[in-house]
Amino acid sequence: MYQAIRPYQPHLCDALEGDVRSGEFPQAVLFCGPRYSLKMTTALETVRLLSCQKDGADDCLCPACRANRLLEGNNLVVLSQRDQASILRTYVGVYRRLRTLTSREQLVKATRIALLGYHGALLKTASSSQKPAFAAAGALNDLLLTLKTADEDDEKGAQKFEKAYLEALKKLESVERKDTTLSIDQVRAIDDWAHQTTAGGQRQFVILEGVEEANVSARNSLLKILEEPPQGVYFILVSTHPERLLSTILSRVRKYRFSPLDGVSVKRLLASSYPERPYASFEEFFLAGSGSDAAALKEWASRLASLSLHDGVLESGETTLLSGVCTSQSALEFFLQSLLDIFERDFLDGRIPLAKARRLSRIVSSLESAAVLYNQDRRLLIQNLCLKLWEEGNA
Repeated sequence: MYQAIRPYQPHLCDALEGDVRSGEFPQAVLFCGPRYSLKMTTALETVRLLSCQKDGADDCLCPACRANRLLEGNNLVVLSQRDQASILRTYVGVYRRLRTLTSREQLVKATRIALLGYHGALLKTASSSQKPAFAAAGALNDLLLTLKTADEDDEKGAQKFEKAYLEALKKLESVERKDTTLSIDQVRAIDDWAHQTTAGGQRQFVILEGVEEANVSARNSLLKILEEPPQGVYFILVSTHPERLLSTILSRVRKYRFSPLDGVSVKRLLASSYPERPYASFEEFFLAGSGSDAAALKEWASRLASLSLHDGVLESGETTLLSGVCTSQSALEFFLQSLLDIFERDFLDGRIPLAKARRLSRIVSSLESAAVLYNQDRRLLIQNLCLKLWEEGNA
């Protein structure tokens, strides 16, 4: 069990395997740890194992395992709060370039993770303004079917597919919900779906990523479900910031903590996807794949950090330039995390006291959280960030 994940999270896999084999796996669990530490990958593999009709072998070919490997079943809802657009643009580019079975399967799986946020169970509570997104998601899913007969030697065909895929993705982005947090309507729809009787006693699964960013109403509604989950329904919460979760939610889940991946592990995992160039992190890999420059983002973070420590501030034209570099939610998050890393390093190297490092980090973290919660305009966020860091420097 967990053969592909075990080299990177051995102790965690031992704990999970023991709980799965015991036949008493909890109905509500929390996978928490740093970004890109294989939390979602492990969550999906756990769904496969709990659905397996045999012994859960890594190479099992039972109908449930075949369906789960490419997410073709109907017993799973995934609401992911990550920047899916950057991931999907990266993987369609990888497929167009390599045209291998692995790159094809990566693209299909990544796309279906995103599209499971448009599961039919959620359509009931979707507003009239949200329903076009479900239609656009269906069109993108239909496009994946053409990959089953794709010729690996057909370079022009792959280019044509990439163009059609990006057009369909752009259409979805233009009509999807603009906020990225879990809504109370979605929680209620999941609750209705979870209480439905499934044919043949099939287990049902809900993976919720980024629950800590949900509003109070959605969190309280989710808490009621977790207090007494319907029989045969499993909830896997995936979180990068578990400290932001309600204590009442934390008390109702079994926690599995993931360790950060080192550079060697990242390069090993990416080798089959992007052999031409090694990357130090998944963030840099996805940024490059979606057209962002990680090095430039780090340089801007270094400049802003330096100014904030010397009572300086970016000029108006510079904030415009920085906004242009932060071309996506992933790019913005990478920039803010780079800023936090610099403040931590400055404290460890003795350049700033602990109290100041905490205040600076709190400013960045609070604005990052607000950006996710309210889908704040990136340029406005950067302007607010510069102003607050300047105020802190002059306090």
